[in-house]
Amino acid sequence: MTFIVRVEKYLKDAFSEQVSSLSDDELGKRIREGIQRAQSYKFESEADVVRFIDLQWRMGENFDTDLEKYPWVELLSESGITPAEKVALIRDGYAMYLAGQDGENT
Repeated sequence: MTFIVRVEKYLKDAFSEQVSSLSDDELGKRIREGIQRAQSYKFESEADVVRFIDLQWRMGENFDTDLEKYPWVELLSESGITPAEKVALIRDGYAMYLAGQDGENT
């Protein structure tokens, strides 16, 4: 099973509702684009690339460039932090962002 097929399977399991509206070709294209973007931030291992793609599906396809909405993603360009650490920090920031959103709606 190729890496892209494994990522497709993961996304279909983890994000079934979002993925259901895409054809297999569209999904494969989005995965390949995600791989390229992850690699542009020095995410090289398959595990790190999947973590990046997971963030795209959780936060939005262009989360890494939406600094107005997610200013903490700037750390993707930091060289002294491992990809796994970057993902952990971004997830923490996103959790706080979501908690703030919930507070605004109550």
